[in-house]
Amino acid sequence: MNILIIEDEINAFEYLQSMVKKMQPKANILAHLDSVEDSVNWLHQHEQPDVIFMDIQLADGLCFEIFNYVKVKAPIIFTTAFDQYAIEAFKVNSIDYLLKPVNPEDLMKALQKYQAQQAATAGAFNQQIQSVFGQLNRQKKHRCLVKRGNHFEFIEVSDIAFVHSESSITFLHTFDGKRHLYNNTIEGLSLIHI
Repeated sequence: MNILIIEDEINAFEYLQSMVKKMQPKANILAHLDSVEDSVNWLHQHEQPDVIFMDIQLADGLCFEIFNYVKVKAPIIFTTAFDQYAIEAFKVNSIDYLLKPVNPEDLMKALQKYQAQQAATAGAFNQQIQSVFGQLNRQKKHRCLVKRGNHFEFIEVSDIAFVHSESSITFLHTFDGKRHLYNNTIEGLSLIHI
């Protein structure tokens, strides 16, 4: 789990980092940021983390300003000493709102909520993929059209190991380790008869 912590109080950051590492030893803390400006810059320059812990009052303003400059896709666990921002927090990607000092039990519940949400998303995605390939098998279609450079070519369905989307782009990965750009969504995956 890749985690970004946005927190302007160093003691609060160290406490949170320590608790997260105890509860999730394999967690990777990508960065510690303490301002709106640093957060916006970091989010523009790096891949989205799996989850963000975010304080509300930062060194240079309220964290909600970040969302005016960056599309944050990662789920957020807010950590704050103020309860008056809860409604605004849940208008963005919030999965929990923890009051400082953060209670270890509340933190554990927030992490479990995140993991349950991720498992549900992965399960739904896998079910969708299986459904698509099940329909394709019933339709006896054997090839699909992918883009390679400036031209298109066919690949065999039986050669597809897995499918994934990244930034609204769909890729088909074949068993030989190649990645193919697919110019459609997973939902629109359509195979061509031989």
